Amino acid sequence: RAAGRSEQLVADLTAAGARVTVAECDAADRDALAAVLDGIPADFPLRTVVHAAGVLDDGLLDGLTPERLSTVLRPKADAARNLHELTHDLTDFVLFSSAAGILGNAGQAGYAAANAYLDALAAHRQADGLPAKSLAWGLWDEASDLTRQLGADGREKVSRAGLRPLSTEEGLRLFDTARVAHEAVLVPMHLDVAALRRQFGTGGVPPLLRGLVRPAVRKAATEAVQVEGLTGDALRDVVLTQVAGVLGFAGPDAVPAGVGFPEMGFDSLTAVELRNRLIGLTGLRLPATLVFDHPTPDALVEFLSGELVPTEQAVSTEDIEPEEETGSIQLLYRKACDEGKIAEAVEFIKAASRLRPSFDRLDDVNQLPEPVRLARGDTTPAVLCFAAPVAITGAQQYARFAAGFRGERELTMIPAPGFRPGELLPTTVEATVELQAELVWNAAGGTPFVLLGHSSGGWLAHAVATHLEQLGSPPEGIVLMDTYVPQSGQIDRFKSTFVTSAQDREEEAGGIDDRKLTGMGCYFRVFADWTPADTAVPTLFVRATESLQSVSGEQSESDAWRPTWTPDHVGVDVPGNHWSMMENHATTTADAVRAWLENR
Repeated sequence: RAAGRSEQLVADLTAAGARVTVAECDAADRDALAAVLDGIPADFPLRTVVHAAGVLDDGLLDGLTPERLSTVLRPKADAARNLHELTHDLTDFVLFSSAAGILGNAGQAGYAAANAYLDALAAHRQADGLPAKSLAWGLWDEASDLTRQLGADGREKVSRAGLRPLSTEEGLRLFDTARVAHEAVLVPMHLDVAALRRQFGTGGVPPLLRGLVRPAVRKAATEAVQVEGLTGDALRDVVLTQVAGVLGFAGPDAVPAGVGFPEMGFDSLTAVELRNRLIGLTGLRLPATLVFDHPTPDALVEFLSGELVPTEQAVSTEDIEPEEETGSIQLLYRKACDEGKIAEAVEFIKAASRLRPSFDRLDDVNQLPEPVRLARGDTTPAVLCFAAPVAITGAQQYARFAAGFRGERELTMIPAPGFRPGELLPTTVEATVELQAELVWNAAGGTPFVLLGHSSGGWLAHAVATHLEQLGSPPEGIVLMDTYVPQSGQIDRFKSTFVTSAQDREEEAGGIDDRKLTGMGCYFRVFADWTPADTAVPTLFVRATESLQSVSGEQSESDAWRPTWTPDHVGVDVPGNHWSMMENHATTTADAVRAWLENR
């Protein structure tokens, strides 16, 4: 383990009478591990191996890349194989696996594969007469790098779903029990059978656990719900039943009233899970961003009611107005990207955006985008987050980050105009700022607020903040998160990196289409010459510590990839890369922002 984090462990072991040596080593590096093992004194031969490494990089299957898989597989699978091949004459060989490899968790394909490898390795060793145990742990109550990423909402969801966290004492007792068991693979976890039984009718019980619970007498567990033609309260009950199943509520009546889906705890992964359930019930084609596009139960029921037209009421095709033709722009864009013509692809969508209907004054806009509340609480200032004006834009961009503020303060996503049907695109930066300032005033409702923007959302946050400052009503702060200035040259230099890594997240964003691509092209064009003005508004500049280069295969010297910000600001670095700082590392990022808000 890392030498800098082991002082307390060393002290505890020494107090217990052990002689302790701490060696910092990447166990996935075979040569480095071999060197450490060779350094073990002959009079203290190695007898026990406990492999407990683990790294998360959650994402949908379509968004996985070899690099993202390697991030998860390397510390678990590669290190385990090295330990297997380089150690001999052991009494214990214990692998810390996860129930994710047994039960299958939404959005954790890579993590499940890594743990399944550990389970298979233990079985292989035992078949060869070697000691081996793979413990596919459930959730532990004690905080760790892995459990910290769940946050309070995530842990509560797991508990409601029937998988209760293990206390440290319970975990240690199960560890001792497992060591003397005969099976190679064991699943030490704490099941709440009553909670599992409540989940049965919603489809929320993993298939491998269904034998532990009896379905309720009602037929909902064995018969598909017939939803065609359902409207109003009946359809609402179906929707809330599925929401309860995904988030772990006891039933539809337990889903909190008057609360939007993002506030309930939906993120990009659970949004896909609900979408998949509703597809299974309705047969409709639904986007992964369904709960963000229709962020309340009423809005979702209204949308589904319009889609679920009974066959006998179907409208004649002669009565349907032709839809806007889409597809040709994205096909050409994808083809150019696949051929490595990234710059040409971006210039193409910038040019195509000029053909979209546009506005240059707020008075020209009849349909304002709808902000989406992601968290609520009484602490001020509220946080208003600007969606990045890119093809994968949406409230899901801030869903995990917002979880760190639920119950504490209001956090609302301010959308960029032009990405939803019927919305106009801005002709200038000034037009954008005027419209979004209006959205900010409406969302704030007189409450003190700060403006926050991740990636290109930072352009909007800063531009609106300086506009409000000029009007004499500045925000209390600006938070810029890994924002690159258009004129810095870094965006052009690493354009292929950004495009490639963004494409990995298309499914979570509901896919891309001509409207989203031309919307992105518009903002890239309009903000091409924008530079941030000096401001007296306190500013926090948050930077990721990891490069995106490993995603695209590019290399960069030194810190050339890191964004810079010239106007006066306070800087802080957080774990993760440009995207993962708002995904797997969202809790840490939220903590950094909160600390600044409380001490600025």
